[in-house]
Amino acid sequence: MSGTPDPDTPDSESADSSAAAGTTASAGQSTAPVQAGARVLLHYTARTTEGGIYETSRKRDPLPCVAGGRQLIQGVSQALVGMVPGVPRTVTLPPEQAFGVRRPELEQKLPLVSLPDHLCEGDQMTVTTEGETIDVWVRERTEETAIVDANHPLAGETLVFELEIVSVEPAVG
Repeated sequence: MSGTPDPDTPDSESADSSAAAGTTASAGQSTAPVQAGARVLLHYTARTTEGGIYETSRKRDPLPCVAGGRQLIQGVSQALVGMVPGVPRTVTLPPEQAFGVRRPELEQKLPLVSLPDHLCEGDQMTVTTEGETIDVWVRERTEETAIVDANHPLAGETLVFELEIVSVEPAVG
């Protein structure tokens, strides 16, 4: 996993050195590194490499998840292991560790008459094809056709995640 330092956010080396120095993230909070399997509450902000915010938890409750688990995209989940609660970390994830590489075979050009009325670029919908139900989004729309795409909208993108573990419950097992 590659991490990109952010001048406003300590990188993983800084997080490790502050833990080794015995600093406390907040009153009564452990500075022990998070172990794989630990349940954590996570605040995050996901950005494109151009800086646009894709999603953030900062305006709502932190996300409960398992460090190193399968609830989150691979790169974020693995980045949580070894973090210290209260010490932010910024990681840059290539597509393979984020939402995957773009797969052109997951795009299909369809006539507009076969799709719901008032369909716009960016709209999402659920379709059934060959007995399988999948989520797609409208990648492109013309007067007569639309390209629907089963790739995640951020597939193929390198993403930057600002992560902060708010609290930790030890791993069970």
